[in-house]
Amino acid sequence: DSAAAYAAGLPGKAVLVGNDKVLGAVLAAGAAGAITALANLRSPELRVIYDAHQRGQDTKALQSDLDQFRAAMDAMLPAPAYLKALLHAQHDLPLWSVRAPLQDFSAEQTLAAVAALQDIKVN
Repeated sequence: DSAAAYAAGLPGKAVLVGNDKVLGAVLAAGAAGAITALANLRSPELRVIYDAHQRGQDTKALQSDLDQFRAAMDAMLPAPAYLKALLHAQHDLPLWSVRAPLQDFSAEQTLAAVAALQDIKVN
């Protein structure tokens, strides 16, 4: 709600949200887009929502699909360790370590995260 209020209250300004769970709604309220951690892994899905909004289409079903990926990330905190492990597992990027006090994902956690993504059914 606050992002929508900012977008409505700042006409002509590019308001970006940091929460992909509200992307469709804030685009409809006038926001310009999002800067979000999940974009590291799901940028095509975020772009589909943006493009649908630009075409004047309803984004609710697309947002619901994206929310499943966000829920998978939120279920396996901390997000930085999740993102780094999956960027390595899915895109063969170097496996960077997180900084203390966070801990890197174990091989078992990474396999569980990949498996959880494979279980997601999108429209």
